[in-house]
Order: sequence, then C-alpha cells, then structure tokens
Amino acid sequence: MTAEMARRSGLGFDDFMAQLPGWMGAATGRFTEPAEVGALVAFVASPRVGNLTGVDLVLDGGVTKAV
Repeated sequence: MTAEMARRSGLGFDDFMAQLPGWMGAATGRFTEPAEVGALVAFVASPRVGNLTGVDLVLDGGVTKAV
C-alpha cells in the first residue's frame, strides 16, 4: 500500500517515506524507532515506575493531537 501511495505521489519510495511523517503531522518529523518502543516498555515494566497507573503512553512523534 505504501509503495502504491509513493507511486501515486510521483516521488521515489525513499523520498516518499522521508516526507510521510511530516505530512502526517509528526512534530518530530520522523517515525518512532523500534528501540524507542522497547526502551519505554522496559522502563514501564521496571521497579522504577511502581506507582504508575491509568496512563496512556503514545509514541507517535506528536501525530496524535490532545490537550
């Protein structure tokens, strides 16, 4: 699907993928790396966060807009 979207945009695949986070509204301008997700999971599962309850942690580079 992404390759088809790139083709329709007239950009090469790599150029399309480089632009996509910005088009999606990611404040960071990039996709979240798997290692970033792993680091968050490890932190949340650690004893250092023993009192964390009822929170949504969103790693989307700022795509989700919330107040």
